[in-house]
This record gives sequence, structure tokens and C-alpha cells, in this order.
Amino acid sequence: MSSNDARHDRFLEADVIGAALRYTAVADWLEALPVRPHGRDGVLAAMTVFNRVEAELRRSGSRLLRRLGKRRQILEQLLALHGLSVDPAEEGETAATS
Repeated sequence: MSSNDARHDRFLEADVIGAALRYTAVADWLEALPVRPHGRDGVLAAMTVFNRVEAELRRSGSRLLRRLGKRRQILEQLLALHGLSVDPAEEGETAATS
């Protein structure tokens, strides 16, 4: 691996960590917002911000997983914890849907 590749990997990792922290901060803030009958516009604006940071986290994570070639392995491990599989279900098993 070249030093440029290593720098690129570190950048991708930092990007994912930053996106995860922003996502967590916005999610915590959104969950703490009081729901008021007259505050619908504020809740909608908050949800817009939440959806943006969620998309940012997904993009960052996807780039890193593709770069490392670990997407399927991580997905399989996660789904197995929940009794699901990536591939079509065999008898007695549930397949994950996308």
C-alpha cells in the first residue's frame, strides 16, 4: 500500500467518524425536541437536518467499506446477529431485504 493509499484510508476513516458524530449529535438533539402543536415547522426543519446528516453518514460509510472491501463481510455478520442472511432465504431462514 502506498503512502497516498494510507492517507486516503485515514481520510475516509476520519470522514466516517465525523459523520457519525454529527449524526449522533443531531439524533440526540432531535429526540430531545419538545413536540408542540404550533411547532410543526420546527420539527420538519429538524427532520430535514437529520435526514441530511443520515445521508452523509451513509455516503461516508459506504465509501470506506467499498475501499476496504469489507461491506459484505460486515453486512453478513450484522444480519446473522438478527437471524437474517444477505442471500435469498433457504427453508427456515429469513432473507434480508434492501
